[in-house]
Amino acid sequence: MRLKPPYFLPMRLLSIIVSAILFWGCPSPIPTTNSGDPVEEIQFAYLQESNQLYFGVVVNPEFFDSVLDSIQIRWYGTDSTRNPDVITLNDQGEFGDILPGDDRYARKVTNSSGSLTNTITLTDTGKVFFKTDLLFRAGTDSRSRSEWLGNLRPVIINVTAPDTATRPASGIELVLITCQVHDANGLDDIRWVGFKSYHDSLQTYLNGGNYIYLYDDGSQQILYEPNITSGDSIAFDGIYSFQVPLSSTSTGGSYHWIFEAQDLAGSVSDTVVKQVIIQ
Repeated sequence: MRLKPPYFLPMRLLSIIVSAILFWGCPSPIPTTNSGDPVEEIQFAYLQESNQLYFGVVVNPEFFDSVLDSIQIRWYGTDSTRNPDVITLNDQGEFGDILPGDDRYARKVTNSSGSLTNTITLTDTGKVFFKTDLLFRAGTDSRSRSEWLGNLRPVIINVTAPDTATRPASGIELVLITCQVHDANGLDDIRWVGFKSYHDSLQTYLNGGNYIYLYDDGSQQILYEPNITSGDSIAFDGIYSFQVPLSSTSTGGSYHWIFEAQDLAGSVSDTVVKQVIIQ
Protein backbone atom coordinates (compact mmCIF):
# COMPACT_ATOMS: atom_id res chain seq x y z
CA MET A 1 0.00 0.00 0.00
CA ARG A 2 1.45 3.39 -1.10
CA LEU A 3 1.56 6.03 1.63
CA LYS A 4 0.44 9.61 0.91
CA PRO A 5 2.80 12.47 1.85
CA PRO A 6 1.91 13.92 5.19
CA TYR A 7 -0.55 16.78 4.62
CA PHE A 8 1.15 18.91 7.25
CA LEU A 9 4.32 19.39 5.19
CA PRO A 10 2.75 21.85 2.73
CA MET A 11 1.02 23.59 5.61
CA ARG A 12 4.32 23.96 7.45
CA LEU A 13 5.99 25.38 4.37
CA LEU A 14 3.14 27.83 3.89
CA SER A 15 3.41 28.91 7.52
CA ILE A 16 7.13 29.61 7.11
CA ILE A 17 6.54 31.64 3.95
CA VAL A 18 3.77 33.69 5.58
CA SER A 19 5.95 34.35 8.63
CA ALA A 20 8.76 35.55 6.39
CA ILE A 21 6.44 37.90 4.51
CA LEU A 22 5.11 39.33 7.75
CA PHE A 23 8.63 39.77 9.18
CA TRP A 24 10.16 41.47 6.14
CA GLY A 25 7.07 43.36 5.01
CA CYS A 26 6.22 45.22 8.25
CA PRO A 27 8.16 48.43 8.97
CA SER A 28 10.37 48.74 12.04
CA PRO A 29 8.93 50.66 15.02
CA ILE A 30 9.40 54.46 14.62
CA PRO A 31 11.47 56.02 17.44
CA THR A 32 9.32 58.43 19.45
CA THR A 33 10.29 61.70 21.13
CA ASN A 34 8.92 63.28 24.27
CA SER A 35 5.67 65.05 23.60
CA GLY A 36 4.65 68.29 25.31
CA ASP A 37 5.06 72.04 25.20
CA PRO A 38 8.66 73.28 25.09
CA VAL A 39 7.54 76.60 26.61
CA GLU A 40 6.88 76.39 30.34
CA GLU A 41 6.20 80.09 30.95
CA ILE A 42 6.11 83.44 29.16
CA GLN A 43 6.69 86.50 31.36
CA PHE A 44 6.13 90.23 30.85
CA ALA A 45 6.43 93.17 33.22
CA TYR A 46 6.40 96.93 32.86
CA LEU A 47 9.00 98.11 35.37
CA GLN A 48 7.85 101.66 35.95
CA GLU A 49 10.51 102.48 38.52
CA SER A 50 13.27 102.04 35.93
CA ASN A 51 11.05 102.68 32.88
CA GLN A 52 11.91 99.29 31.41
CA LEU A 53 10.07 96.39 29.81
CA TYR A 54 10.96 92.88 30.93
CA PHE A 55 10.42 89.77 28.82
CA GLY A 56 11.15 86.22 29.94
CA VAL A 57 10.61 82.77 28.44
CA VAL A 58 11.20 79.56 30.39
CA VAL A 59 11.76 76.55 28.12
CA ASN A 60 12.07 72.79 28.62
CA PRO A 61 14.68 71.41 26.19
CA GLU A 62 13.44 67.83 26.70
CA PHE A 63 10.55 68.57 24.35
CA PHE A 64 12.64 70.02 21.53
CA ASP A 65 12.49 68.14 18.21
CA SER A 66 15.23 70.39 16.82
CA VAL A 67 18.06 72.60 18.03
CA LEU A 68 16.90 75.95 19.47
CA ASP A 69 18.82 78.79 17.81
CA SER A 70 17.28 81.80 19.57
CA ILE A 71 14.15 83.32 21.09
CA GLN A 72 12.80 86.63 19.84
CA ILE A 73 9.99 88.92 20.94
CA ARG A 74 7.99 90.89 18.39
CA TRP A 75 6.71 93.83 20.43
CA TYR A 76 3.62 95.75 19.22
CA GLY A 77 2.92 97.84 22.32
CA THR A 78 -0.71 98.87 22.75
CA ASP A 79 -1.63 98.36 19.06
CA SER A 80 -1.34 94.87 17.57
CA THR A 81 -1.44 96.27 14.01
CA ARG A 82 1.83 98.19 14.30
CA ASN A 83 5.16 97.12 12.86
CA PRO A 84 6.83 95.32 15.75
CA ASP A 85 10.10 95.96 17.50
CA VAL A 86 12.23 92.79 17.42
CA ILE A 87 13.88 91.97 20.76
CA THR A 88 16.26 89.02 21.11
CA LEU A 89 16.30 87.29 24.50
CA ASN A 90 19.37 85.64 25.98
CA ASP A 91 20.34 82.96 28.50
CA GLN A 92 23.81 84.32 29.14
CA GLY A 93 23.22 86.11 32.44
CA GLU A 94 23.18 89.62 30.96
CA PHE A 95 20.83 92.37 29.76
CA GLY A 96 18.18 91.37 32.29
CA ASP A 97 18.83 87.64 32.36
CA ILE A 98 19.96 86.50 35.81
CA LEU A 99 21.59 83.08 35.53
CA PRO A 100 23.35 81.80 32.42
CA GLY A 101 22.41 78.39 31.05
CA ASP A 102 19.28 77.83 33.18
CA ASP A 103 16.88 77.69 30.19
CA ARG A 104 15.31 81.01 31.26
CA TYR A 105 15.72 83.44 28.39
CA ALA A 106 15.18 87.10 29.26
CA ARG A 107 15.87 90.72 28.43
CA LYS A 108 15.18 94.18 29.83
CA VAL A 109 14.61 96.99 27.34
CA THR A 110 14.39 100.69 28.12
CA ASN A 111 10.94 102.08 27.35
CA SER A 112 12.15 105.02 25.28
CA SER A 113 12.25 106.13 21.66
CA GLY A 114 15.97 105.43 21.62
CA SER A 115 15.36 101.72 22.20
CA LEU A 116 11.82 101.06 20.93
CA THR A 117 9.41 102.34 18.33
CA ASN A 118 6.35 101.09 20.23
CA THR A 119 6.82 102.73 23.61
CA ILE A 120 4.34 102.87 26.47
CA THR A 121 3.25 106.45 27.15
CA LEU A 122 1.88 108.10 30.28
CA THR A 123 -1.69 107.89 28.95
CA ASP A 124 -1.61 104.21 27.91
CA THR A 125 -3.89 101.75 29.67
CA GLY A 126 -5.41 98.38 28.85
CA LYS A 127 -3.49 95.64 27.06
CA VAL A 128 -0.15 95.36 25.28
CA PHE A 129 0.62 92.84 22.54
CA PHE A 130 3.65 90.79 21.54
CA LYS A 131 4.62 87.51 19.89
CA THR A 132 7.18 85.01 21.12
CA ASP A 133 9.20 83.31 18.37
CA LEU A 134 11.24 80.20 19.16
CA LEU A 135 13.62 79.86 16.22
CA PHE A 136 14.62 76.23 15.61
CA ARG A 137 16.79 74.94 12.79
CA ALA A 138 13.75 73.08 11.48
CA GLY A 139 11.33 76.02 11.74
CA THR A 140 9.77 78.63 14.00
CA ASP A 141 7.33 78.19 16.87
CA SER A 142 5.37 81.47 17.12
CA ARG A 143 2.93 82.38 19.90
CA SER A 144 0.76 85.49 20.21
CA ARG A 145 0.39 87.06 23.64
CA SER A 146 -1.39 89.96 25.31
CA GLU A 147 -0.96 91.30 28.83
CA TRP A 148 -2.72 93.90 30.93
CA LEU A 149 -0.59 96.84 31.89
CA GLY A 150 -2.27 96.73 35.27
CA ASN A 151 -1.89 99.50 37.80
CA LEU A 152 0.27 102.39 36.63
CA ARG A 153 2.02 104.70 39.05
CA PRO A 154 1.05 108.37 39.27
CA VAL A 155 3.42 110.79 37.60
CA ILE A 156 4.26 114.29 38.82
CA ILE A 157 4.25 116.47 35.71
CA ASN A 158 5.08 119.85 37.18
CA VAL A 159 5.74 121.60 40.49
CA THR A 160 5.45 125.36 40.92
CA ALA A 161 6.96 127.11 43.92
CA PRO A 162 8.97 130.31 44.31
CA ASP A 163 12.73 130.03 44.36
CA THR A 164 12.78 132.55 47.20
CA ALA A 165 10.17 133.53 49.81
CA THR A 166 10.51 136.37 52.31
CA ARG A 167 9.22 136.19 55.86
CA PRO A 168 6.90 139.08 56.75
CA ALA A 169 7.75 141.53 59.52
CA SER A 170 4.38 140.78 61.08
CA GLY A 171 1.35 138.66 60.42
CA ILE A 172 1.36 135.73 57.99
CA GLU A 173 2.50 135.48 54.39
CA LEU A 174 0.97 132.64 52.33
CA VAL A 175 3.23 131.04 49.72
CA LEU A 176 1.26 129.11 47.09
CA ILE A 177 2.72 125.88 45.71
CA THR A 178 1.10 123.57 43.16
CA CYS A 179 1.80 120.07 41.93
CA GLN A 180 0.29 118.75 38.71
CA VAL A 181 -0.17 114.96 38.77
CA HIS A 182 -1.21 112.46 36.10
CA ASP A 183 -2.41 108.90 36.56
CA ALA A 184 -3.12 106.73 33.51
CA ASN A 185 -5.70 104.82 35.56
CA GLY A 186 -7.62 108.06 36.13
CA LEU A 187 -7.34 111.05 38.45
CA ASP A 188 -9.70 109.36 40.90
CA ASP A 189 -6.99 106.73 41.41
CA ILE A 190 -4.76 109.29 43.19
CA ARG A 191 -4.81 108.79 46.96
CA TRP A 192 -2.69 111.78 47.99
CA VAL A 193 -0.11 114.31 46.89
CA GLY A 194 2.30 115.73 49.43
CA PHE A 195 5.77 117.00 50.18
CA LYS A 196 8.34 116.83 52.95
CA SER A 197 10.32 119.91 53.95
CA TYR A 198 14.04 119.36 54.62
CA HIS A 199 16.23 122.13 56.06
CA ASP A 200 19.70 121.90 54.56
CA SER A 201 21.71 123.59 57.34
CA LEU A 202 19.85 121.94 60.20
CA GLN A 203 19.87 118.62 58.34
CA THR A 204 16.42 117.81 59.61
CA TYR A 205 12.87 117.46 58.36
CA LEU A 206 10.24 119.91 59.52
CA ASN A 207 6.76 118.81 60.59
CA GLY A 208 8.31 115.76 62.25
CA GLY A 209 9.29 114.35 58.87
CA ASN A 210 5.61 113.89 57.99
CA TYR A 211 4.08 114.77 54.64
CA ILE A 212 2.37 118.10 54.16
CA TYR A 213 -0.55 117.30 51.90
CA LEU A 214 -1.77 119.27 48.89
CA TYR A 215 -5.42 119.51 47.85
CA ASP A 216 -7.34 119.39 44.58
CA ASP A 217 -10.54 120.72 46.13
CA GLY A 218 -11.08 124.10 44.51
CA SER A 219 -10.35 125.75 47.90
CA GLN A 220 -13.59 124.44 49.36
CA GLN A 221 -11.99 123.14 52.55
CA ILE A 222 -10.88 125.43 55.38
CA LEU A 223 -7.43 124.27 56.48
CA TYR A 224 -6.62 127.00 59.00
CA GLU A 225 -8.95 129.32 60.83
CA PRO A 226 -10.41 131.68 60.18
CA ASN A 227 -10.59 131.11 56.42
CA ILE A 228 -7.30 129.87 54.99
CA THR A 229 -7.75 127.28 52.24
CA SER A 230 -5.38 125.33 50.01
CA GLY A 231 -5.46 128.05 47.38
CA ASP A 232 -6.48 125.51 44.75
CA SER A 233 -8.21 127.05 41.72
CA ILE A 234 -10.24 124.21 40.15
CA ALA A 235 -11.38 121.05 41.89
CA PHE A 236 -10.47 117.62 40.50
CA ASP A 237 -8.31 118.85 37.62
CA GLY A 238 -5.15 117.03 38.74
CA ILE A 239 -3.46 120.19 40.02
CA TYR A 240 -2.95 119.96 43.78
CA SER A 241 -2.28 123.09 45.84
CA PHE A 242 -1.21 124.26 49.26
CA GLN A 243 -0.48 127.64 50.84
CA VAL A 244 2.59 127.52 53.06
CA PRO A 245 2.19 129.99 55.95
CA LEU A 246 5.26 132.08 56.75
CA SER A 247 5.62 134.33 59.77
CA SER A 248 8.44 136.42 61.22
CA THR A 249 9.34 133.47 63.46
CA SER A 250 9.57 130.92 60.65
CA THR A 251 12.97 129.27 60.32
CA GLY A 252 14.90 130.77 57.43
CA GLY A 253 17.47 129.08 55.25
CA SER A 254 17.68 126.72 52.31
CA TYR A 255 15.01 124.02 52.04
CA HIS A 256 14.43 121.04 49.82
CA TRP A 257 10.72 120.41 49.32
CA ILE A 258 10.37 116.78 48.30
CA PHE A 259 7.15 115.98 46.39
CA GLU A 260 5.55 112.58 45.90
CA ALA A 261 2.13 111.15 44.97
CA GLN A 262 0.52 107.82 45.81
CA ASP A 263 -2.35 105.97 44.14
CA LEU A 264 -5.03 103.75 45.63
CA ALA A 265 -2.92 100.64 45.02
CA GLY A 266 -0.12 102.10 47.13
CA SER A 267 2.23 102.79 44.21
CA VAL A 268 4.29 105.95 44.67
CA SER A 269 5.45 108.32 41.97
CA ASP A 270 9.02 109.32 41.28
CA THR A 271 10.25 112.06 43.60
CA VAL A 272 10.44 115.68 42.46
CA VAL A 273 12.59 118.05 44.52
CA LYS A 274 12.23 121.82 44.59
CA GLN A 275 14.81 124.01 46.34
CA VAL A 276 13.40 127.08 48.11
CA ILE A 277 15.23 129.81 50.03
CA ILE A 278 13.32 131.31 52.97
CA GLN A 279 14.73 134.73 53.81
